[in-house]
Amino acid sequence: MIQTLVNVVLLNVGWFSCVLGAAAGLPWIGPVVVAGVVAVHVATVREKHRTFTLLAAAAAFGYVVDSALVLGGAMSFGDAARLGGPSPLWMVALWVNLATAMHVSLGWLCGRPVVAMLIGGIGGPLAYIAGARLGAITFGSDRVVSLAAIAVAWMFAMPVMALLGRATAAKVAS
Repeated sequence: MIQTLVNVVLLNVGWFSCVLGAAAGLPWIGPVVVAGVVAVHVATVREKHRTFTLLAAAAAFGYVVDSALVLGGAMSFGDAARLGGPSPLWMVALWVNLATAMHVSLGWLCGRPVVAMLIGGIGGPLAYIAGARLGAITFGSDRVVSLAAIAVAWMFAMPVMALLGRATAAKVAS
C-alpha cells in the first residue's frame, strides 16, 4: 500500500517536472527528475533486468508514438521546450516515468487490454490538454483533429504499455 502511494506521488512529480520544465524553457529538468524516480523505483524491485527492459522499451515506444504525432501535425513544441526531436527528451522521459507505474500502481491494467484502451483513449488526451494549458506543447491547427489523433494513439499505446508491463513483470520487493 505504501509502495503504491509512493509510486503515484513519484509518477506525478515526474510528470509535472517534465511538463513544467519544458514550459519554462528548461527541458532538461524533467529527465533529471525522472532519473531520480527511476532510481527509487529500481531500488524497490527484485528483478532489475526486467525493469530496465520495460523502461527501455517504453522509451523507444514512446519516442515513436510522440514523434508520429509531431510529424503528423497533431502537436508541436516551442524551441525552448525542444531537446531532441521530433519527440523531445522530456517527452521520452514521460514514457519512462509512466513505465515505472506498470509494475506498481498501474499493474492492475496488465492483462486488461480493453480497460487499458479506454483509459488511454481518455487519459492520454487529458494529459496532453494539461500539457498544452501549462505551455509545454501546442496542438496542430485543428485542435479537435489533434485530440482525436492523440486519443487514437493512446488507445493503442496504453494496452501496449500494459502488455510490456505484463511481459516484464518484476516482483516488487516487500
